[in-house]
Amino acid sequence: MVKNKARVEGSIANVYLVREASYFCSHYFEEHVYTRARNVPRNDPESREGVDVTNQDIFDIFQTPGRVQGKMRKRQLTAEELKAAHHYVLFNCPEIDPYITLCANEIKESTPQISEESLLKRVEETFASWFEKH
Repeated sequence: MVKNKARVEGSIANVYLVREASYFCSHYFEEHVYTRARNVPRNDPESREGVDVTNQDIFDIFQTPGRVQGKMRKRQLTAEELKAAHHYVLFNCPEIDPYITLCANEIKESTPQISEESLLKRVEETFASWFEKH
């Protein structure tokens, strides 16, 4: 708010000094105090206080707390996006690791001369369908 519109420079300088002083002082606040210089993290687990996100029946990958960002939109995933999401979930779930090892062992048994690089590639290509059958 400018009191004297003929001399706005004073109020602009005053606002600048207040901002600079508060920014400087914000570096001395404790870590839990959020300021302009230290914003709240995007997916802050503390923002979900009172919400129990630990459920034994749910895989670890789905228990990561987070918040939605922006307006919700519905859309269909392309076949390629769906496959990538499916692979991401399968290969990043620690509960699935024993099955990945089992699949790799079966491939090694059927093709003993396979290189490590080829084995990893084959597991990545065939694991989803193999897992569905088992």
